[in-house]
Amino acid sequence: MDMLLPAKKQRTVPYLLSRKESTTMTFAKTFGQRHVLRFLSSHIDLSGCRITAASPVGLRVTDGVHQLCLKSTDGCIQREDNPNSVAPEVIEVYGSTARRTAVTKRGELSRMPRRLTLQQTVELPESLLRHFLSHPQLSDVDVHRLVDTGSVDDEAYTSILLWFLAAGGDGHRLVFGGCDEIGVYMELTLWHNTPHAEFFQFYLSDYPCPVCTE
Repeated sequence: MDMLLPAKKQRTVPYLLSRKESTTMTFAKTFGQRHVLRFLSSHIDLSGCRITAASPVGLRVTDGVHQLCLKSTDGCIQREDNPNSVAPEVIEVYGSTARRTAVTKRGELSRMPRRLTLQQTVELPESLLRHFLSHPQLSDVDVHRLVDTGSVDDEAYTSILLWFLAAGGDGHRLVFGGCDEIGVYMELTLWHNTPHAEFFQFYLSDYPCPVCTE
């Protein structure tokens, strides 16, 4: 008697859209696509987004209005302006009601990295985008630790700017403070105008005060 062998399972994973509805997603198939998918998941709030293959080493993410194509080259994430045409295979679909960013209460610091929306990402100026593609996003705890030292370099400050862009909606305030004999300083208030407000003044070590250097 011939034995019936079970059909080989496809490498798919269900993603819950609602209690009654689900969809099937295909894993990224190449190392480059998997690298990009991990980056997208850690840097961008993908709620309501659709991710498809853009090239053998790249992915395209869209929310129906904004679109971003990224590729993995020599272990680095880069923007892919003219991706090769490949079959429009769905890599992942994120439910529009999914919440994949840090959610905190007033006065509570999150250890989860803050993620930009897709719209914020595509609208970044070139200098900020290059930094965004090559550095991890900061959490509230990371920023608290950095500004509490009293001084940050240009690289750390750029990461703080990206954190603020992602987390500013939580009521934080980051403004230019001024300059003195030490240098240029910024002022950050966490939970501005609330009983939980926490104020920090920190210097930009790579930017001496222009008046004091004359």
